[in-house]
Formats: sequence, structure tokens, C-alpha cells
Amino acid sequence: MDERVKLTQANLLSTLLDAIIFNCNQKPEARDIDARGIANLLWAMAKLADNGQERTPVFNEAVATLLPLVNGQKANFKPQGIANLLWAMAKLVDNGEKRTPELNGAVAALLPLVHEQKDQLNAQGITNLLWAMAKLV
Repeated sequence: MDERVKLTQANLLSTLLDAIIFNCNQKPEARDIDARGIANLLWAMAKLADNGQERTPVFNEAVATLLPLVNGQKANFKPQGIANLLWAMAKLVDNGEKRTPELNGAVAALLPLVHEQKDQLNAQGITNLLWAMAKLV
């Protein structure tokens, strides 16, 4: 029974990752992934990796297709979303994600926003940001 459950979970995850990749590759006006969606998807993928999800080529491709969207949506990120997104990227790096130009570009796009919105961060957001920055540098 456990093997069937694992196979079903793997097939479901593969289907979801394929959908993320497909959606990210759409033209911006056809894409329905907003700033919150980007942060939530990367956070969920970071948690999957943290909980032992194998880093398959499809998993890595889904991460790689989400990262460039950060720069295009940077004006729409709120302080909590910035903290969550940097936390997710740090957690992915902590779990073996390579520091690709896409990852570095996403981090670079968010750092000025941290400075601009620093007065809107709560204690938890500051803690998450400090943890993320420690993991990313």
C-alpha cells in the first residue's frame, strides 16, 4: 500500500510541476501567477524539498521557471511576501538548489524592496529575513 501511495504522490507532484512550468512559460498577459502565487509556489517547493522530496529535473525546472518571474512582479510584493520569498529561496539553497543566475537575479530584485519597506516588517518578518540572508550569503 505504501508503494502505491508514494507512486500516486509522485505522479500528482509531477503533474503539478508540469502545470507550473507550462503556466510560467506563457506570455505575461496570459500568465495568472501573481506575486503572492510566486512566493507561495516557491515556499511550497522549498517545504517539499525540506521534507525529502527528490530534486528531479522537473522539480528543478519548475524552480528555474518561477525565479525569473520575481523581477517582473517585484513592484507587487508586500513586506511579508518578500520575507516569505527570500525564506523560500534560502531554504531551496539549504536543500541543494544551485546559486544560478536566475536565483541571484531574484534575490537582487528583492533586496532593494527590503530597504524600501523595512518600516512595514513585523518581528517575524525581520526574523525570517535575517535567517534567509544568513543562508543566502
